[in-house]
Amino acid sequence: MQSLDQYARTGLIPTPVLASTAAELKDGGSVLSALHRHLGAQTDTVWAQLAQRSNRTFVPHPAAAGPIDARLLPLHLALDHLVLPRVRAFTTIHLLSPDPLARVTDFTSLRAHFNPLVPGGQATLRIDLAPPATFRELFTLVYPDARAHWRDVEDAAALAALLPRSAWENYRPNPEEEADARAAMLGLPYIDPTTYPPTPGVLRDHPVAPFTTRRLYPHSTENGHLLVLGTLMSNDELPALQHKVQTLEDALLQPMKLCLTSPRQLARLLRTLSEVHPA
Repeated sequence: MQSLDQYARTGLIPTPVLASTAAELKDGGSVLSALHRHLGAQTDTVWAQLAQRSNRTFVPHPAAAGPIDARLLPLHLALDHLVLPRVRAFTTIHLLSPDPLARVTDFTSLRAHFNPLVPGGQATLRIDLAPPATFRELFTLVYPDARAHWRDVEDAAALAALLPRSAWENYRPNPEEEADARAAMLGLPYIDPTTYPPTPGVLRDHPVAPFTTRRLYPHSTENGHLLVLGTLMSNDELPALQHKVQTLEDALLQPMKLCLTSPRQLARLLRTLSEVHPA
């Protein structure tokens, strides 16, 4: 994984984006994921320019990827290195990465896996590039049963944070990326209230105390269900959290849907709520 300074030196990242990304990274997390969030709609353009600079094939959307052979790379190696095995062309293995500054040397350890798969036993690696959203979508298409085979929540976090497990010695997901990963592992929706703010009218339509005493937050409505934010520190806490939501649903006669968020985001929301609606 490359540092934010290395992305800054490309000259393609706007200064305000670099500043906001640097501020977010003070709490940890993936440089790649944070840049994607702060670039927003500019991401694909910047990624395409970086691909052109390094003479790499750019895959802007899943339909442009062509054939991807999942048999070339087991799921655990794909997560350890955050790449997809796009295609084998004679002795060349094309790896699809979401990291525009990734180097072939970053994947040297994969040669031992690929060498037996090519004629002559000496694989050449070539990196192709996809923007983060495209990479995530392709990952779920290439490994549709990934969730059933994750080794632990860190496998889910590698994809949620766009942070290969091989880089975790120097980088760690931030609390939001960890919560997103836990939600994915448990098959629950995830909401980051900084990017998807609560609907103000929801608080006017429901009593506040029953939620705050259970450390839950009424976020918004969807298809007749109230989306309720909760948080988990471990998967073992899920039954108790689901029970809280169920008892609240029974008491208020309101269909509810549990969504996970990070502990610090829930704490922020509840703190704000207590200031507006003091006990």
